[in-house]
Amino acid sequence: MVDIRKYKILVNFSGGVDSTAMVLQLLSEGKQIVIHHCMIKFGVHRYKHEFQAVGSIIKKLREDFPGQFVYIQTSIDISQFKRTYDSLHTFNMASAIAFSNPGIKEIYFGLNKNDNAASFDYQKIVSAVGSNMPTVQMPLINKTKSEIKEDIRKHQGYLELCFWCRKDRPENTPCGVCPACKQYQELV
Repeated sequence: MVDIRKYKILVNFSGGVDSTAMVLQLLSEGKQIVIHHCMIKFGVHRYKHEFQAVGSIIKKLREDFPGQFVYIQTSIDISQFKRTYDSLHTFNMASAIAFSNPGIKEIYFGLNKNDNAASFDYQKIVSAVGSNMPTVQMPLINKTKSEIKEDIRKHQGYLELCFWCRKDRPENTPCGVCPACKQYQELV
């Protein structure tokens, strides 16, 4: 088991472009962080491809930022639901981790300007829970995908490792037609 008691920052990480850029920003600033991947199981294949991307990125991060972070993973199976709320599930898992580790003072999410972050008010939930809850940080909330792409390109080899396709496909190749794939094609 990983000891995260000395860390003050918990970063939610999906292996996607946004969360990877956010992790790189924090590590480049010299911050000591806990990288938390909440593996959300829905569909048959997608979460497996995401998990492979996360593993590749974590491996590269360990080479580039040795000793600066710890990696933890939680998982939840929501395959019985028709609609998923990734942000809500990862927020709940991160909150549980923070409550169990009172040293965690901040929880970071990689939501950007293009996301519908306004529909999910993290700060209202935090204030309803009480003063022991860490603050929620969204450092990318005013950035577009194009700006985030430029940020991640400063760190060679990471963009290619990211996972973005939203289709549940047996092969680990992007479909090229879902909105996330189209957005990624605009970035490269």
